[in-house]
Amino acid sequence: MKVSAYSLLYAIGAIASVLLIDRLAARISVEKIKARVICSILIPSGLLGSMLLVYIFKILIPANLYVSEGSSMFGGVITAIIMIFVLSKAMKIPVRVGYDLIMTALPLGFSIGKLGCLMAGCCAGDFSGIPVQIISSIADLLILMIMLRSFKINGSDGLQVFRFCSLYGLKRFLEGFFRIDAPRNLAGFSIFQWFGVAFFICGLSFLILISAARKHLQQRQI
Repeated sequence: MKVSAYSLLYAIGAIASVLLIDRLAARISVEKIKARVICSILIPSGLLGSMLLVYIFKILIPANLYVSEGSSMFGGVITAIIMIFVLSKAMKIPVRVGYDLIMTALPLGFSIGKLGCLMAGCCAGDFSGIPVQIISSIADLLILMIMLRSFKINGSDGLQVFRFCSLYGLKRFLEGFFRIDAPRNLAGFSIFQWFGVAFFICGLSFLILISAARKHLQQRQI
């Protein structure tokens, strides 16, 4: 059976993320088997979620606002956020730990997978002569570095999901100016850029509010 470069690279990305999650889990004394079970369900769930969002777009959104085929990372991320909560509860690990493990490693899979997009010719665009998929892959690596640094400094603080959403939302908003798979005719931006704005605002707002609330609580306890 012939396997496309797109599928192969996304599979490699998924495996790389799982291996990174194993290492992160060991740092905070989470059983590897529990992390693996969550990943084994999360990966196909995220794939289905990414395709479902595209299906919803085709039904509800005018064709002039969305021209891409295939799947959407935003659908996969939204599904992952929901499923991590459910699976963490099922595996009896703290929900904040589930989010911190998965969301920290997610950019690694995205970065490798985006090279599959380059091979397949999807998510196309151009930035000063450089394919936007390469720029996107590098940006995902930068997000990964920030997430890993934060995990190293803060441990499992339950805020990684908000850090990821704000960073990924900002990245997708900026990336939208150079992509050609979604026209920017929705108040000057593409539909994916508006998703990026929503992710950025929600992620940053929760990050600031929860951090401030924790700081206030610590001061009251002193």
